[in-house]
Amino acid sequence: MGRRSAAAILAEIGDDMSKFPTPGDFASWARVCPGNHESAGKRRSARTGRGNAWLRDALSQVAWAAARVRGSYYRALYFRHKARSGPKRAIVVSSSCSTR
Repeated sequence: MGRRSAAAILAEIGDDMSKFPTPGDFASWARVCPGNHESAGKRRSARTGRGNAWLRDALSQVAWAAARVRGSYYRALYFRHKARSGPKRAIVVSSSCSTR
C-alpha cells in the first residue's frame, strides 16, 4: 500500500480504530464485505451496499495492487475467486479480505 492510498483511507476513517473491534466490523461498515443471502438452502447473490465511495475506491485500488504482487496470498485469493465469478467481484472479495 502506498502513501497516497494510506492517506486516503486514514482521511476517511480517522485515526481512532477502537470503534471497529474486528476487521470484519470495519469491512461491514465500509460496505465492502460480500452480501450473504440464503433462503431455503439456496445461496443467492447479494449486493455489497452503498458505503463511502472514497473509501471503497481506495480499498479497491489497494486490492488491485495486491492482486498483482507475485507469490502473495491476495494474488492467489484473487485468481481463485476470479475463475468463478469474474474480476470485479473477485476484487470485492480481495478488498474485504485485505482488512483482515
